[in-house]
Amino acid sequence: MRLRFLTLVLLMLAGHAMAQQTKSLQKVMQLKMQGDGGSNGAAIAFHTVNKKYYAAMAGNTTYPLCVFNEQGYLVSGGQVESLADVRGLWFNTRKAKLQGNAYGENGWFEYTLDGNGIPTDHRIIMENASQPDPQSVGTFAAKLNQVLFFDGRDIYFYDVISGEVKESLSLEEMRKKSGMGSFDADDYNNSTVFYTGITGQEIGVVNTATRMVELYGMSGQLGQKLAIPSGVSLYTKFNCGYANGMYWFFDQSTRTWTGYKEGSATTGGTTTQPVTTGTLGGGTGSSNSKYTKIVTVGDLYSSYNLAGSNADDVSRWRSEWGSSTVDKILELSNESGWPENINTLSKRDGKRERFTQYMAYYIADVGSDKVLLWLPKAENQNVDSDLRLPFDIYMVYKKSAVTLGQKTRPPSSAGTGTKTLGGGTGSGSGSRTTVIKDPGQLYSTYDLEKDESGIASLLRNTYGTAAGNEILKRAVETGWPSGISTFTGRNSYREGFINFVAYYIADIGTDKVLLWIPMNKNGHMPAACRGENDIYMVYARSAVTLGDKVKATVNVKQATGSGSGTGNGGDDGRTKPITGVLGGGSGSNTNTNAGKTVATGNFVTQFETIIKGYPGNFDNIKGKETSEPNATFKDWESKIHLAGSYNNFLTDGFVNDHVEFTSIFDRYSTKQAALAKLTSLVADIMKTRAGVVLEKLPIEEKDKSSIYYIVPKTPVAKGFEFLVIEAGMYLETSGKWRVQIMVYSEEEDF
Repeated sequence: MRLRFLTLVLLMLAGHAMAQQTKSLQKVMQLKMQGDGGSNGAAIAFHTVNKKYYAAMAGNTTYPLCVFNEQGYLVSGGQVESLADVRGLWFNTRKAKLQGNAYGENGWFEYTLDGNGIPTDHRIIMENASQPDPQSVGTFAAKLNQVLFFDGRDIYFYDVISGEVKESLSLEEMRKKSGMGSFDADDYNNSTVFYTGITGQEIGVVNTATRMVELYGMSGQLGQKLAIPSGVSLYTKFNCGYANGMYWFFDQSTRTWTGYKEGSATTGGTTTQPVTTGTLGGGTGSSNSKYTKIVTVGDLYSSYNLAGSNADDVSRWRSEWGSSTVDKILELSNESGWPENINTLSKRDGKRERFTQYMAYYIADVGSDKVLLWLPKAENQNVDSDLRLPFDIYMVYKKSAVTLGQKTRPPSSAGTGTKTLGGGTGSGSGSRTTVIKDPGQLYSTYDLEKDESGIASLLRNTYGTAAGNEILKRAVETGWPSGISTFTGRNSYREGFINFVAYYIADIGTDKVLLWIPMNKNGHMPAACRGENDIYMVYARSAVTLGDKVKATVNVKQATGSGSGTGNGGDDGRTKPITGVLGGGSGSNTNTNAGKTVATGNFVTQFETIIKGYPGNFDNIKGKETSEPNATFKDWESKIHLAGSYNNFLTDGFVNDHVEFTSIFDRYSTKQAALAKLTSLVADIMKTRAGVVLEKLPIEEKDKSSIYYIVPKTPVAKGFEFLVIEAGMYLETSGKWRVQIMVYSEEEDF
């Protein structure tokens, strides 16, 4: 009797715990599909590099694929065909590529994107049916480097290299393990699985019977339940997904994807009121959004004379907003005041259809059939590069051409919104940010230490010695991201420097200024212009429109790597390459010379031969091809077996087309022993002389790895521009430390 009572109590406690795990979902944003074809939303993916959403319809290669910016505005225009018979869609963060799986035996594919992020072509990267069911929707698990599928009963983990199943989890067993009720496959969306990457809640499935997203850990234990709002349409196949931290559901009747995020906890199936952030699609009524959406781009009055045609309105605005503010609006409300990229009809050709990307505010009615919109520079940096605004502007649109948001008061002339046009060199632009007007007047190698104004001492006195030294280090080209750290490299990007979000932090004499360019404010810039650390630039004062003078935030520990605060060590601003074994996986390549005995010889001489082979894609050391038939990546034996190593091989590049060399040494029981071996190898690497001068960056210490990056010293010898030598030690699941060397290219393939 006592045992029965105890069991009952435990079951009640378990049930209470399960109820406490349930949380609500709150609406965040919507994406309205365009074009015809298909009724099922196949999948949705978020490109973390270009910050765009990709959504496809299932059923045919000609069905729509729509591209939206981070704010949810359509940027693809017209109808873009999916090109593949899409089922799953994901962003492979390891390769920075948009990929997916197609119906049946049509395999996995990868899109080619143009400069605006629009798919123009695709190629097959995995042939035949590498999925459990013809209709299965794949999703990429970045932490595992695997693609997950669900067939209604089991979750399958497929290897991205071989396309083979590595393992599977039974949903029925997962439910049993979590103390849940009996399993019925008909209760679930049987085509789609989520991968969140959240520890203990990595795997998600949709229970259409209970209207819950069930999130399980990799151990198969339930970690969280999320209640799906009552108004959301649920289906037994397709029409749901996970991207950019949101749970997405597709409504077939409205052809709209709606994204939700985890909200507050609840013990039942009720949810809090969703948050509406914008109404997408047509219509002229007011929405709950603060933003106004341009729908019909052709109804723009580009040369409208507000003062001459609507004198009464202008007079009223002057009394409400002030004359200086209205004067600024009149100056910037037609094409004569707009930036160079859109200030004539011919320049707008080919761009006008993409004005739907702009985020605008509704500030006034113009008569009865027009509206005045404010387009802030700060909130329009994620649009296509040829549409970006170097200062705030205003536009007059036909009222029926927009979906109106809430009416907003325009910024005052002394506020933070509108930029001053023309050449002004003073700091009275009224903006916190500074605009680079003439990118060519950049002093890329200016020696601040020798400047007679004493700027170097001023920086050290203002920020402290370590932070001041860090600013000085990153104020010249050698401290900038590798893509713009040379005159030649900057040629492709220099004109785009006008799009940097920059801050004025110091004067250098009377004719130059020092600008701070924080990386966390410049995610819209091309990858080549971004690094892991903030940078600084010296510009001619006449080349910029100065905003407020501000004090920079300097993260010395992050920037120097060692945390020593000296300002003299640290990395060189390059974006860090992906670590670990690329391509074949750590020790997983069964077709290499893994079974050979430890190699001997002169390490330095051998390594010089390898480095000399880098510009030629290692053709000088490439041996017998060992890859399996139809393999996605090719593998070869290496003709050189580095002294002291036991496994040397070459493989297709994982992040670009350059072949990679890998040499694996011993596995050590203690970290100290592994570090001693690693230190010895690095010392030998630095002795090599192969036509390029090498520079060792400070060791990067993490819980499960210690890595030296060795790169060419500036100026870089021709052919070695993207060379990276990665010498590291990595903690394996066995508890041993693997020591290995890799030689590859950090040139990005996107």
